[in-house]
Amino acid sequence: MKINICGVEIDQLCFNEVVEKIVEHVLVGKEPKYVVTPNAQHIVLLQNNARFREYYRQAFLVVPDGVSLLWAAKFLQSSLKGRVNGTDLFEKLCAIAAQKQLKIFLLGGRPGASVKAKEVLEKRHPNLQIVGTYCPPYGFESQLEELAIINSKIREAKPDIL
Repeated sequence: MKINICGVEIDQLCFNEVVEKIVEHVLVGKEPKYVVTPNAQHIVLLQNNARFREYYRQAFLVVPDGVSLLWAAKFLQSSLKGRVNGTDLFEKLCAIAAQKQLKIFLLGGRPGASVKAKEVLEKRHPNLQIVGTYCPPYGFESQLEELAIINSKIREAKPDIL
């Protein structure tokens, strides 16, 4: 079930249900999908950015990161099952990936951030397989050459979770 908040369809799932759906999808080995974790700022940006809106429309799951979305749902006399913080979600997925031998690729952040994140995550989860890291330059999304590099790195690494 979904709740519409300012034109954004948000999945009505609790944290554990989101984790379960993602892991189930990864284990079945279907085509890659992505999850978005909107907050109030995203909702505002989505109002005037058709491209951003389309990314949300095509997402596998749209789950509320910001507490303001829980308040908005309540105001609309609806309810969401709770906040699904993106950082907490990723940490939980790393723990499960370590247990189930799933491979992870870290993409994004400031230069060197993904390498540092890899070190921290591997200490927390000794069996975690991080098969690649890459921090593209700011504005990469409009640079075809950079997008080709990113795609190549991801395809070569064959991660289960990006």
